[in-house]
Amino acid sequence: MDNSRGFSRRRFIALASGLTLPVVWAGCRNDGTSGRDSSASDGDDALSISLADHPDLDADGGFVTLEGKGAAPALLLVRDGDTVRAFVNLCTHAACPLHPDAADNVIYCDRDCGHGSVYSMQGEVLQGPSERSLYEFESELGQTGETLTVRLVLKEA
Repeated sequence: MDNSRGFSRRRFIALASGLTLPVVWAGCRNDGTSGRDSSASDGDDALSISLADHPDLDADGGFVTLEGKGAAPALLLVRDGDTVRAFVNLCTHAACPLHPDAADNVIYCDRDCGHGSVYSMQGEVLQGPSERSLYEFESELGQTGETLTVRLVLKEA
């Protein structure tokens, strides 16, 4: 990642590393306001999310955003067949919020930003100016399909 795309490696690391504090905090309490389950399945480097709390993820192409806390960016969860993808809810061009559109089957960069990047529901760039796929965390559905574990490790692009 370089500064020519408007989103430096330093800024991304600062935002992504902010995810660990809310995970530790969530492990200490669950007041129901975060939209995330308080249990962490693999220590402090993972979030466990109950899909029963997010019925929009039942259908292919369904999506939800989970608000971040503090410096942590929000997550964008997208149902993709038998999986649920967990993206950082930021455009890779200018770090604007993302807006999925199930009818168009695409993810738009916030149109108020004026940049116009468009991504597939798999996070790939369909239309620039962004040149990089969305930042995606490793995620896995539990054996029963009722729980999503999101590891705070970025997948390779």
